[in-house]
Amino acid sequence: MIFSSSPIVNRAILSMWANERVILMKKKFAVGIVTGCLALTLATGALAEQKEQVEVYEQNKLAKSVIFIVGQDKYYVDGDTKGVQMDATPYISPQGRTFVPVRFLGNALGVDNENISWDGEEGKATLTLGEATAELIVGKQQIVTNGQAKEMDVAPELKNSRTFLPARFVAEALGYQVDFLNGMVVAWPQGVEKPAEDILAVQQQVQQPEPGQQSTVDVGQIGKPVAGQPWAEWVDNLDGPSKYITVSDSDLKTSDIQLTSNTTVKDIVIDKDNIEVTLKTTTPIFSILLIDDENRIRLRDAGSKDPADNRKFTFKVPYTNYDGDYPPTDITKIKTIIIGTVGNALEVTNPYYGGGK
Repeated sequence: MIFSSSPIVNRAILSMWANERVILMKKKFAVGIVTGCLALTLATGALAEQKEQVEVYEQNKLAKSVIFIVGQDKYYVDGDTKGVQMDATPYISPQGRTFVPVRFLGNALGVDNENISWDGEEGKATLTLGEATAELIVGKQQIVTNGQAKEMDVAPELKNSRTFLPARFVAEALGYQVDFLNGMVVAWPQGVEKPAEDILAVQQQVQQPEPGQQSTVDVGQIGKPVAGQPWAEWVDNLDGPSKYITVSDSDLKTSDIQLTSNTTVKDIVIDKDNIEVTLKTTTPIFSILLIDDENRIRLRDAGSKDPADNRKFTFKVPYTNYDGDYPPTDITKIKTIIIGTVGNALEVTNPYYGGGK
């Protein structure tokens, strides 16, 4: 600051300098307020987004199933039918690949927002989950997983100012296996059986059958391998490995369960004396298995004289001729009922089971 020999001029200079300082301080204060508001907005947004991230680790292992549905703005974790809301919907590309918005895909698979980064200059998205990383660039048919490049048959896309990633490639890179079933993208941890019960729960929630009709669930698509079950040797599938799913009797009130191309289970009614199974089948004689609380297998056969498509097979619960040396059958001692001994099977939990007491 330059001063004059005149006191009056100096006072004028000081006054001007003071006014400029006040104006400058006001500007800085205003900028500070704007900056603070912006930071608060970003932080609030980050927290809001963080709530959508799903905790998928249990004892350091991926432990949840994740289901996206094409055209729907929710995804489902671990069979929870409430779902998690999204502000965009997955879609299928002309190449037949399902695309999901990057943040929602990452959050659903357990990647928090701090581990989802975006490089605007390169158009590169990076997702990190534990020790696994996945890097993808918009327009480039390549995914880099833990430093290893792999070619893809599609490339990430920008749509409505949002980045969409091919779900299968990203999920597999982060430790999941993926299947596509009836418009659903299902991801579950590698080395774990397909989450049939979760799929069934979500499918029943989202499917809207015509009035008077029920949705149909195909065991061949969503079932788990029969191998390893105590009753596996009773299930004979000549077309390949047999599969099964576990349902309750109430599930059959809302969904038909297709076992094979010629057998669909439509309903079951259980009481202490009889089990009545309604089937759409061409098989004249049908068998079920009763599994008791000591894992003993009790075979039951039944014939049908009903010529209609929906045939009702009645199986006796206490049946001395079939129990042999086993104690008489008590419905409260039966854990599950296995429907179908040729092809795929359905395991129905018994609502009257007393827990072995």
